Amino acid sequence: MDSTNNAADGPQLFLHRHRPQWGAALLVNEGNQRVTYQFQDGRQRTFRREFSAMFEPIEDPAEGLVGNIRARNNATLRREKSPPVMTFAEQILVFRSMFPADFADAHYLETWRGQEGRNLKQHLDPDLGRAQSLLAKERMNQLLDSGESSKIVADLITVFAGSTLIRPSRELHPLREIEESDHPALANGLFALLHGEDTMEERLQKWIMALEQLGLPLTWAMVTVPSALFMPNVGLHIRERPFAEQSRIVGKGGPPGRLPSPSGYMRAHVTAADTRKRLEEAGLKPRDMLDVYVFIWETLRPRGRATLAQLGKA
Repeated sequence: MDSTNNAADGPQLFLHRHRPQWGAALLVNEGNQRVTYQFQDGRQRTFRREFSAMFEPIEDPAEGLVGNIRARNNATLRREKSPPVMTFAEQILVFRSMFPADFADAHYLETWRGQEGRNLKQHLDPDLGRAQSLLAKERMNQLLDSGESSKIVADLITVFAGSTLIRPSRELHPLREIEESDHPALANGLFALLHGEDTMEERLQKWIMALEQLGLPLTWAMVTVPSALFMPNVGLHIRERPFAEQSRIVGKGGPPGRLPSPSGYMRAHVTAADTRKRLEEAGLKPRDMLDVYVFIWETLRPRGRATLAQLGKA
């Protein structure tokens, strides 16, 4: 593949024919069987060489676009070469400094899960209860059969509105604004995600396609929160940066990427499953994948890193 422009001022940029939302792509590595591109959205993606036909040259790229993509590629290379921000043992040290009794710690339950008689919006257990009640298979089946897709959309809005995993401006408000005529497509996509008989990867693809077709925002929260709350031992809520760093710490899976995709989800799930296994081997007992998510989030966000620095000074 020729990676140079006809003009002499820079390399050729490409656009993936079926994924224009990834933005412009710069060829950064070319092997005998695979090629790797750096995309404008910040992700590197590798393809078998026969799929190169999916890429169309961009004839007149915007000024500065090549430099922008090269800067993203250099940032990716720096992250890959730099050591993880902490080891897994240090993660456990940070988590236990916050919650001495691990996932059974009273402060952990008060902060994240909720306790009888004292449930706040940030608590996850009430979110689970709402999702598992409102999005149950029998209920959704009855509503779909009776042509009441709008009630399913309203139920999803109720689940989202009650959860701090969802940001009102990014996910909740756009969901409330879709046309009633689009409710059947969204309801069927949600049913396929939560109750379909395909693989999880295929079910996610159907959900993502439904969101794309309706012009709803493709964020990790929009894509993952329904299954994470409805089936917390299988589904996984993802935040892109902490999960990318966690994959470097455990050496399993890989970064999920900024743009949600079934393959990115599966990479993050491998990372989370390995993290859960390591937690259990260390004597910690996460009850579900939401606890694993919280462990990753609490230890790798800035406060967790600051806690590690303080522990190092003690």
